[in-house]
Amino acid sequence: MLSFPSPLLRCSVLHSPSRSSLPSCSFKVGPLVRRAQISQRRNHSSAKHPPFNIHFFGSDEFSVEVLKSVMDAKELWKSLKVVTTGDKDQQRTPDLYIPPLLTFADLHKIERLVVAPTPLSSSGTKSSATESTEAVFSVPDTVLGTGETSSENLLVVASYGQILPPSLLNLFAPNRRLNVHPSLLPHLRGPSPIQTAIYNGETETGVSIIGVEQKVDTGDIWAQDRCGLYKNDTFAKMKIKLGVLGGRLLVDVMRKMLMDQAESRPQGEGATYCRKVNDTWSGVVWEECTADKLSRIWRAIGHAHPPKAIFFSKAKIWKTFRMLDVEETRPSKHTRELLQPGWSTYVDKTQQMHVRCAGGTEATFKYAHTEGSQKTGSKQWRNGLPKRIMEFGRGDKSKAPYLPSPWADAVHPHRAGPSILSYERTPPGA
Repeated sequence: MLSFPSPLLRCSVLHSPSRSSLPSCSFKVGPLVRRAQISQRRNHSSAKHPPFNIHFFGSDEFSVEVLKSVMDAKELWKSLKVVTTGDKDQQRTPDLYIPPLLTFADLHKIERLVVAPTPLSSSGTKSSATESTEAVFSVPDTVLGTGETSSENLLVVASYGQILPPSLLNLFAPNRRLNVHPSLLPHLRGPSPIQTAIYNGETETGVSIIGVEQKVDTGDIWAQDRCGLYKNDTFAKMKIKLGVLGGRLLVDVMRKMLMDQAESRPQGEGATYCRKVNDTWSGVVWEECTADKLSRIWRAIGHAHPPKAIFFSKAKIWKTFRMLDVEETRPSKHTRELLQPGWSTYVDKTQQMHVRCAGGTEATFKYAHTEGSQKTGSKQWRNGLPKRIMEFGRGDKSKAPYLPSPWADAVHPHRAGPSILSYERTPPGA
């Protein structure tokens, strides 16, 4: 008999003397698992409230990871309903976009409701174009199936993407409304905390479990946890990483709530804000953009808005192009001719375009596409350029058409203001 000792699991393989019979396995639960099971039963038995009826509002991959943790903690809830936004056209593709949370709910046969929100003004009437762009959205009464406030009803919001109206929030007790927000509040309140943290080059982020109030991201903090933000982290990767972290944190808060052990505290002073991502974030001014900054633009928003610049084409006109799979690299002997920021060439050894950036730094990109064309490999794209050494950017400003440069005197995305990035609309040299 072969024995494999483990504190978590012990497996004994019993060999039969008969060659024709297969070995059989007997499993014994290890002491750590046994203690965890006993502890879990004790926690559940000490609960002072019945399990929750959870109403989970979300949409994306972050929401899915949070929901997975909730589903695993079956002792904390007796019913689970999922609410997600309606299908919509995904940017830059003609395919119909289906929220990942909707797909996940259908796969696991979770009761769900798809809401096509109706824009409302703060007064409860349909909003007009002149009113705030941060519209309030209406959710049908069928979401809850009851109009009574109960301590058993728990509202969980995780990247839902819409503002919930007071008529819905009031169906839940104030201490039964939780929002899983992917930042260390009060830092980075708003709709793009992950993208903004990467874009700004921050080295730490985290997740906050807060109360849901009518004013966005201002609720009291029930729990927080930190995690590092590294140079290879992308928006897609951090959505998953923070979703897992947020799910564990949420379950811990829920368990403490059932035992009357959960405590909240007000958010501190010095709140910072992030705005909705738009294409002005992606523009590049080579004299000011280091290779690290170019890489951060790609990792933060490249999935929707790849870094963009301009070049003078063979047709003698200025064209906008976008860079994909951008990485910071070290200057080498193959790029000695790149004397100024914005100068670029194709290097056979790396099979990538290399571009000189501010401060003598250098970046590469594997793919590119010119405005109005499809994505191509950098070598194929390079073959369409008029010169071996290209000067990206404005080129001759006296001849180049005016290209708005909102990134030239940008306001940091996490600061409050009328727009995420401000710029002058007067052409340079005018």
